[in-house]
Amino acid sequence: MSSIFYKHPKLYNAMLRILHGKKLIERYKFLASEIGKEQIVFELACGSCLFYNYIDPSCEYIGWDLNQIFIDQAKKDGLNVNLQDIFNYDEYPDNDVVVIIDVLHHIVPRHEAFLKEVISKSKKVIVIEPFKSVNLLDILLLKKGPVRIFMKILNRFFGDNDGINHPDSFFEWKYTEEDLVSFFKKIKPVKITKSGKDLIAVF
Repeated sequence: MSSIFYKHPKLYNAMLRILHGKKLIERYKFLASEIGKEQIVFELACGSCLFYNYIDPSCEYIGWDLNQIFIDQAKKDGLNVNLQDIFNYDEYPDNDVVVIIDVLHHIVPRHEAFLKEVISKSKKVIVIEPFKSVNLLDILLLKKGPVRIFMKILNRFFGDNDGINHPDSFFEWKYTEEDLVSFFKKIKPVKITKSGKDLIAVF
C-alpha cells in the first residue's frame, strides 16, 4: 500500500512543489538545458511526469513507471508512457538521454548496480537525488529509536512510500552531501551540480 501522495497525481505534484519550493523549477530547467532540443528523452520511474512540462517541445518524451494511477493519467494527457519495470534493461527504447529523478533512494540497496547498468546502456544519463543534512532530525532518523519508528509509520501513509519498493527504503538512504558526491564520482560523472538539498549528476 502506498502513501496518499502516490494515489493522486495532482496531490503528488503539490507535495513536490511544497517540498522543493522554487528549487523544483530550477532543477527542472537545469535538466532541460542539459538535454537541449530534438532529443529522445527517456524518464525512468517517471511518476506524474511533471518534468515533461519543462523539456523543449522539439523533444520526444518516453516514460516508464509501475504506478498504474500515474500512468493512466499521463496517457489521458497524451503522453507516451508505459507500465514498465525500470529493471527491464533489455526492453529500454532507443533514446538520447535517460533521466532519473528521485529514484535511487527508493531502490536501496540496488541503487548502485542499477545506475551502473543504466549508464552502460545509455548515451547520456542525468540523475537527481537528495542528500541528508546534518541536523537533529536526520540524525534521529538514522538511529534506532521512537522517533525513527514513528516517522516510518507516518511515511507509509503520508510520506515517500511509493507502494512498489520497500516502504522504509528512504530511511536507508544515508548519504550526506559529501557522501553522495563521492558516490557519484566513483561512477565517473561529467559534472555534478548542487540544487538546494539535491545533487544533479550527468554521466
